[in-house]
Amino acid sequence: MRMLRKNERSHSLTDLKPQPVCVGTIMRGSSLLVLLLTVFFFPLLASTEQSRSVEVTGLHSEKVNALDFGEARALVFIFVSTDCPISNSYAPEYRRLASEYTTNGISFRLVYPNADETVDDVRKHLKEYNLPITAFRDPKHELVNAAQARVTPEAAVYLR
Repeated sequence: MRMLRKNERSHSLTDLKPQPVCVGTIMRGSSLLVLLLTVFFFPLLASTEQSRSVEVTGLHSEKVNALDFGEARALVFIFVSTDCPISNSYAPEYRRLASEYTTNGISFRLVYPNADETVDDVRKHLKEYNLPITAFRDPKHELVNAAQARVTPEAAVYLR
């Protein structure tokens, strides 16, 4: 992890002006799997009682309630950025986890919180990294705030 220079500050997803944030302290492989398995053994990891409606933008510029479970029993939001090398290095793991756990009623969603990432940027990123996972943009940070996400990559799990 890079040390900050004097008078330099780190960026987080909650800064006034959304900045791309990328950190190198995320769990690898089996640790991420343990996080997901925690869904089955611990109470709510992110409370849906606080807010049943969190508006994000779909890739057709439509407004979407991110907390619409549909038939899923759990939602996993993975906050990513198109230009974060750490986030991008996890693309195969995102694919694997989504493929493996979707059949168990767990729905995965990629969330792009940076306002400067356009729909075209997101589509290009999904194609480039072969990510067949539902994606949302959250330029107003409604889901970022609800999930208390601070960096990319970061995950938030919501239970029905």
